Amino acid sequence: MIDKHPLLSRLLDTSIGASDRRVSPRYPVVQNRAVLAWGTVPETDTKSEAAREKWEQPVCPARILNISNTGALVLTGTRFKPKQFLWLRLADPVPTQWIDASVVGVIRIPGIPWIRKRSYMLRLCFLNPCPYDLFKSATHGRQLDNQPPGATTSDFDGRYWR
Repeated sequence: MIDKHPLLSRLLDTSIGASDRRVSPRYPVVQNRAVLAWGTVPETDTKSEAAREKWEQPVCPARILNISNTGALVLTGTRFKPKQFLWLRLADPVPTQWIDASVVGVIRIPGIPWIRKRSYMLRLCFLNPCPYDLFKSATHGRQLDNQPPGATTSDFDGRYWR
């Protein structure tokens, strides 16, 4: 539904043009569910993943639309302000660790009364390079986790018919 919106097609275009000034290219993603969190972390617990799970922080659902090594384009129903710090993680297809990010820009998508609520597209800049697990999960999902079938004996090999 969002992919067919004429004004948003340029933001979702993953082809690299001559006028693109990005440090790293954007990559398309698989269908996903992401989570955004924001708030303040006690100073003593800023680096601990377990501490982030314990403290109470507001969260909201989101969807990653495209991703690069330095940032992502995210669709959410919650409004954020530019330069606001938040955390992003994937919940599905493969859960990932939290990553620190900053809101670079906010694009408001108007809602349709009685049909769809207002939503926002957030341009995020990661404070550190994108972790490989998050990038792999967002771009390939569970596809890379599948193991190739093992070797079979000649009795069961499809090339040999009896």
